[in-house]
Amino acid sequence: MSFKRSVMHFVKIKDESGAAAIELIGFGLILQVPLLLLAIALLGFQHSQLAAEAIARNALRAWVVTGQDPKRAAAQIEADFGLNEDQVTLTATCDPQTCLGDTVLLRLLVQVAGAEAIAVGKQ
Repeated sequence: MSFKRSVMHFVKIKDESGAAAIELIGFGLILQVPLLLLAIALLGFQHSQLAAEAIARNALRAWVVTGQDPKRAAAQIEADFGLNEDQVTLTATCDPQTCLGDTVLLRLLVQVAGAEAIAVGKQ
């Protein structure tokens, strides 16, 4: 009987052949894609927050300075931010309730896609 000696080839541990593809998949897809999605979501929320603050501040400013209806001023600012009326909720409350008198306190609450801003002014 003859015995053949089998020869086993071992791969060196320091051999990096094929590692680039694994790194691309591991780093490129598994880590970067969720980070990109998170960044896009945060940018969307920041856009909503900036829009809500701008609408509240400038609509109140238009009412205090010129006496313009805050809802009309808000509609103009919504258009500047590329928003529809469906995306924005504007709630105005006055003290006194009639919004008439020498000293009127107006409180505007603006909500845009989960972000909200409050502005309070006196006329």
